Amino acid sequence: MFPDHFSDLLGKIFYGAAFADKVIRAEEVNALQELIAADWKEERILQSFFECINLNYDRSKVIDDVVYHRVQYPELFDTDTNKLIVETAYKIVNASSGTNKSEIVFISQLTNALKTK
Repeated sequence: MFPDHFSDLLGKIFYGAAFADKVIRAEEVNALQELIAADWKEERILQSFFECINLNYDRSKVIDDVVYHRVQYPELFDTDTNKLIVETAYKIVNASSGTNKSEIVFISQLTNALKTK
């Protein structure tokens, strides 16, 4: 079980991945739902994802939010969790017809934001 703020951040990250190309496809949402059920087991992540959609969350803020949380809560970002975050984001963007340039850029930025400095 994660703290609520971390589950909310994960929802934002996965929203950022799905919306990297400015379109959220049904395949991406379906992939996210399956990944949450299989790997994360945190319904709040999905709630946060849909909240981002409903509120038109500014996807350009996602990476800054990741960096902020890494500084504030480093204990939540162990190697396995970071790996699972990136893998989940990659599977989301790859769920519909592969990845495009904007999605690759997002995954790269996310990977860099999760690296220990």
